Amino acid sequence: MSFEKTSDINAFWSDYGGKALSAMRKEVVGDFKKEFPNVAFSANSTVAGCIRLVYERARIPFVVIFDEYDVIFRERKADCLIESYLALLNGLFKSSTMSPCFVPIQMALRPKARICGA
Repeated sequence: MSFEKTSDINAFWSDYGGKALSAMRKEVVGDFKKEFPNVAFSANSTVAGCIRLVYERARIPFVVIFDEYDVIFRERKADCLIESYLALLNGLFKSSTMSPCFVPIQMALRPKARICGA
């Protein structure tokens, strides 16, 4: 899956202000719907929910790479965006229900590891 548009939080901030993460979520969920048309995503799906649903249905583990993950803090964005961003990260990476959905980084670096979209 390619998230070229969603990879730049600064662009989303410029376009959407405090609703940047909501707009990004909609775009990423839309990408999931296109990439996995046989999976029934709900209208209110979250990024974590999409990852978990695809993993449960297809047993495809994910490698998630956040480029410029710290830009919100570095650029001192609004508190509401920082709180939403931390909630997104915690939902993805601090949840025991999400852990099985991700490829451990050591495994992802092995030459024979299967990575989606590669």
